[in-house]
Amino acid sequence: DEWQRTGGTTGCDPDAAAGAAAAASARASDPEREGYHPNVTCDRSGMSPIVGLRYNLIGHDYDLCEAEFEKLSADLKPLYRAIHPVAFRRKAGAAAPPSDATGFHPGVTCDKSGMSPIVGIRYHLSGHDYDLCQAEYDKLPEAEKLRFCAIPPPSAAAAPGAAAEATAAAARGAAASEAAASEAAARE
Repeated sequence: DEWQRTGGTTGCDPDAAAGAAAAASARASDPEREGYHPNVTCDRSGMSPIVGLRYNLIGHDYDLCEAEFEKLSADLKPLYRAIHPVAFRRKAGAAAPPSDATGFHPGVTCDKSGMSPIVGIRYHLSGHDYDLCQAEYDKLPEAEKLRFCAIPPPSAAAAPGAAAEATAAAARGAAASEAAASEAAARE
């Protein structure tokens, strides 16, 4: 049928669908990343945001996640079109960025774009569990920006174990300096 022939893209421009599928495939090849649909909720399961393919009831504001779409009867599936993810993020439980990485907020996700972790300055809505990345903050009206406080990323020195390593490195450096000074004094 049409659904199977088009690979689940009934109602989509074939060129756009092929391009989106190729882009999604390239990003999906990273096993530590997942595609998702920011600000889109499955109208059956409540999954928010929808992760993976989403299925939109053509002509309606009604979306299903893949698990709920698979539960539909064969006669209802052609009424939906598959939409590939528009954003990608690190999967929960995926390996953390390298320990020497700086400039990001571990464990903090942008509540608007889904960026995880937030890279660069993050903007926290005072009194709420709500954070934005720079790009989303920049889209806000000036009056709204006043409700947020800017939080720079934690420094590498603030990372667990980094302080001890910095102290040890400083001690090694000081010892090397003392040895060099003693050697220079002995030569004079």
